[in-house]
Amino acid sequence: MKVSVVIPAHNEHESLPVVIRNIYKQVPDCEVLVVDDGSTDGTAEAAKSAGARVIKHPYNIGNGAAVKTGIRHADGDIIVLMDGDGQHDPEDIPDLLKQSEHFDMVVGARKPGTHANILRRMANAVYNTLASLVTGVKIKDLTSG
Repeated sequence: MKVSVVIPAHNEHESLPVVIRNIYKQVPDCEVLVVDDGSTDGTAEAAKSAGARVIKHPYNIGNGAAVKTGIRHADGDIIVLMDGDGQHDPEDIPDLLKQSEHFDMVVGARKPGTHANILRRMANAVYNTLASLVTGVKIKDLTSG
């Protein structure tokens, strides 16, 4: 099965090359597709130079739209979503792919403190608790993916 890694990105030229290189270390034959969501800092060029295929939005439409664009253009049978800022660890991809053999969808949970500011982390903790209560399943990171 072919794997596509979709990365929505906005002004991430500094972190993207490292993220992309680390993805290829974990899944050498994957497709890395970066959706440059109206960046003004050289994000597209940085992604291309690291080996990614790039699709550009003419202006910033938002993360959700960039994810949709990436999924629509991905060639893989399995799609992995990652952020371009390094908050997701490419070393987790093999474990996610292994789990995907048993499930239709696998969502990784970010480690506390690796994303957002303290207020967003607190709000996310409330959302995680509510979603866990409603579903009866422990949800560690509702906003991941």
